[in-house]
Amino acid sequence: LPDRPWWLGKERAAGLRATVGRLDVPSEQRTEPFTLELGGAGGHVAVVGAPRTGKSTALRTLAAALLLRHPPDRVQLYGIDLGGGLLAALEGAPHVGGIAGKLDREAIPRVVAQLREAVEEREAQFRTAGWEGMRDARVAAEGVPDLVLMIDGWAAFKREFDGLDRDVEELATAGLSYGVHVVIAANRWAEIRPALLDNLGTRLELKLNDAIDSLVSKAAAQALPPDVPGRGLTMEGLTFQLALPRVDGEADDEGAGEALVAIAREAARHWEGPDAEPIRLLPRALDPAALPAPSRAGVPIGIDERSLGPAVVDLLGGDPHFLVFGDAESGKSSLLRGLGHGLTAVFEPDELQLTVVDVRRSLADLEHGRHVRAYAANPLAAAEAAQTLATELAPRLSGEAGGPRHVVLFDDYDLSTGPSGGPLAPLLDMLAVGRDVGLHVVLTRRVGGSARGAFEAVFGRLRELGSPGLLMSGDPGEGALLGGEKAAPQPTGRGRLVRRGERPLLVQTAHFTPRPAPPDLALSHRTAGERVP
Repeated sequence: LPDRPWWLGKERAAGLRATVGRLDVPSEQRTEPFTLELGGAGGHVAVVGAPRTGKSTALRTLAAALLLRHPPDRVQLYGIDLGGGLLAALEGAPHVGGIAGKLDREAIPRVVAQLREAVEEREAQFRTAGWEGMRDARVAAEGVPDLVLMIDGWAAFKREFDGLDRDVEELATAGLSYGVHVVIAANRWAEIRPALLDNLGTRLELKLNDAIDSLVSKAAAQALPPDVPGRGLTMEGLTFQLALPRVDGEADDEGAGEALVAIAREAARHWEGPDAEPIRLLPRALDPAALPAPSRAGVPIGIDERSLGPAVVDLLGGDPHFLVFGDAESGKSSLLRGLGHGLTAVFEPDELQLTVVDVRRSLADLEHGRHVRAYAANPLAAAEAAQTLATELAPRLSGEAGGPRHVVLFDDYDLSTGPSGGPLAPLLDMLAVGRDVGLHVVLTRRVGGSARGAFEAVFGRLRELGSPGLLMSGDPGEGALLGGEKAAPQPTGRGRLVRRGERPLLVQTAHFTPRPAPPDLALSHRTAGERVP
């Protein structure tokens, strides 16, 4: 290493350079430090080589060089390790926000999403500050570190996380201008799509199984010794030897992991500022008490992965309807219960009334609430309640003054529809003008059979209106359900919140448990015609 560690240097290192080995320059009959300049067009890196040629060690060496040369407020690292698990040794460094391994399936897409969010946030920040790029930010600002994403095992990443490689492509396309770098290790160049490879300006080619696959030269690739890990070619045809990730004077692969851990601990010992932001993960279960109280601006139903802040459903001020897709035990009924209790906690009965359709009796605790205009436990009763509600709302179509807003909470809609249509058919013509007439419909249904259910009139109309919704656990084979998004297997309560004009958000909904009804609650607020058994 030509430079001293950052905690011993008098000045901060300029740019974003990392010395990773030695480079042979035969035309000048000398060797020199092999330094990668990541601050410019070569900011993304690809390391390609056959198994056991040193790809994982190359990533560790690059990481070690960066965290030795730059403090954590200048460089921060994130890793996805689907190779041999060698990147885990970096986790003790204050520069490292997290390393997601093979068993951390939930964390891996979260790492990519978090860095994409960083690019979006920096776009606005740079525009406000008047910075033309990361070069200006490095000079002018504290707290705008370069972010490096390392992915070891690119083929496994593409295979096990369908579509996530396209997100990495987008990250590589826009990232350099905002200080986000992608480093990929792959077995063959052909594993990397051209759209991504074009953006990987720094390419290191180790020994390949088949020299004909070389991007440099077949002859040069054949000339690389097969038994020297870390020996490779630059795109200019120069030969390099990568270093081991250690600075203890031992040129031996044995104990390299412990030596890298020692580097990480030494960096942590000298750093007194904040560490890199950790990978933000949603909890597996969420208590409603952790959410803010509902308000007239909406009902918090959970927290989103982007900010770990509340995810809010605002039926009265935003889109008037809401759809929830999810198979059994995914948390659909709990979500309806939370919406029902949240709305009734904010609005008085003369402002808002509920019509609850609950064929499985999973929302029985809502039945005797003061706001509940009708509770229907079967499709026939639901149709009667819908017809009564349509009659009440009809005058509002001509502009007559209305009364309270009406929210229909319909659980398991797919269990109540048939060839002749669903029980909400009397409300079909009012869905498009729901906000004007004071009608709001929230439906839940299974993911299975959703493609066939799209032909049912009410369900189809709600989708045509672009209603937002939550895609909880289900089979992706059912195809796109909301905004081009498919369902996917998820933990209980987990779903993807889809709204028009916004990027889908992963949300963990709270588990709203049933509330016992007061024993002396009178039902006199309903007339006989409104009380649907």
